[in-house]
Amino acid sequence: MKFILLLSLTLFPALSMAQSNFTETQLAFLRVREASQKYDSTLHKIFKDKSLQFPSKQIYLRAFKQEQLLEVWATDEVQFQLIKSYSFSETSGIIGPKNKEGDKQIPEGFYYIEK
Repeated sequence: MKFILLLSLTLFPALSMAQSNFTETQLAFLRVREASQKYDSTLHKIFKDKSLQFPSKQIYLRAFKQEQLLEVWATDEVQFQLIKSYSFSETSGIIGPKNKEGDKQIPEGFYYIEK
């Protein structure tokens, strides 16, 4: 498998208030509320079955462009576990590195997003 993209999203406990405000802001949007109502119970069950807290403090997204597969991983602060895999049908660019802005390639690497 050719690895194409790796993202790591980290939320720190000290920022739980910021996360709460972020969640409240997002829930002001109809599409977000509808998605939350439709999928939150399913996500809670998936995480509970894996003995993980929902929402997890750390999420790891791994995408394989050639295989058209996105994996979602979460951790209990000891070890990451695969939560779910999603297939996707559309991509842009070609298999290979990003060379310049606008080349439609996805830059590879680790990305830390802090709220």
